[in-house]
Amino acid sequence: MKLRMKTLTTLCMVGALSGCQQVYSIMYAFNRCDQPEVQLKLEQVIHKDIANISATQLKSIIENDQVIIDGQLLQRSLKPVQFKIENIDKIKKMRSSDQTMCTARVTAELPSNYLTDADVSRALNRESNVLESAALSQLNFENNQISTELNYSVRISEHEVTVQLVNALHFTSFMQKVLIDAHLKPSRLTALVLDRQKKQALLNQQNKTSDDYQSILIAEAQLKSDQANEDLNSVWSRASLQARQKIQYEQELWAKKRNLECKLNSEGADNPEVFRLNCETNMAISRTSELQQKIFTLS
Repeated sequence: MKLRMKTLTTLCMVGALSGCQQVYSIMYAFNRCDQPEVQLKLEQVIHKDIANISATQLKSIIENDQVIIDGQLLQRSLKPVQFKIENIDKIKKMRSSDQTMCTARVTAELPSNYLTDADVSRALNRESNVLESAALSQLNFENNQISTELNYSVRISEHEVTVQLVNALHFTSFMQKVLIDAHLKPSRLTALVLDRQKKQALLNQQNKTSDDYQSILIAEAQLKSDQANEDLNSVWSRASLQARQKIQYEQELWAKKRNLECKLNSEGADNPEVFRLNCETNMAISRTSELQQKIFTLS
């Protein structure tokens, strides 16, 4: 095609004005949106746009999220993506700039594992899945294919074919996010496992601290209970044999009642053992006072 354009340009340079106009008319005929060279260039430009946006986003993720990602591997992940360009049409032609505005339906077919991995990755990050995101971006998503209408400009010279995207940001941004999300799945899974381990370790530490504290409370309650029982036994042992015989049965009933009552009341307490011991302590202190009065009366 370059040879053909060069020949036409040469003819124009040596021809009359009317001939020159005819040559450029012929040249413009080749400036068509559906030429194979243009379609190939369009696909390359889309690839490049996605790669550039991915690189920028990748840098941000590495800096902000402290995630290690293989940039070259991410770039290679674009290769399996197949693009299909159809329904090509010309919007307008601007002769003064050798530029033609075109429109086409562009469809990207993604490997199914990309979409699956992207959905898993997004779920881990509490984001909407690919299908929902496609709808929000006004893209068609069906059978692993993402499609949209794109406008682009085409300029054909004797040296090159130039294609520029006009309204493709929603499409290219969506594509790069799917690729990055799929690529981030392993690191996000690892981060989730590490986060759970960290939380479990913290919970274990908190439980250990709580257990240690409860053990101290039990030890303190046991000391108070032992002291209260010792005071009660001391009063009992100082009583006369005759007095003890008269209240022996009553004392045995009280001991059984204390045991059962404190066990029942401790059920459902934050620390049942501490509650039971404190209950026994209070009842022992109260019984000690009662016992002193009874023994004094019987003496």
